[in-house]
Amino acid sequence: MRKSMHVGSLAFAIEGQVKEKSKWFISLRDLTRKLKIMKMEHMKLLEEAEAYKKYEADISELGLIIKSK
Repeated sequence: MRKSMHVGSLAFAIEGQVKEKSKWFISLRDLTRKLKIMKMEHMKLLEEAEAYKKYEADISELGLIIKSK
């Protein structure tokens, strides 16, 4: 009886470790997905910042043209 209880508790412990690893892998997958989304958002923000700089330069140039007339 004692041996079977030991095997059962060992199996239960292994099952717990497998579940714990699964939680870690799920968390890692979620973090990886979120990181990819953040990188895409970062690239979009960089593009928008570049467009803003371009428009700002155009507006400054127009302001100078208007002042010169």
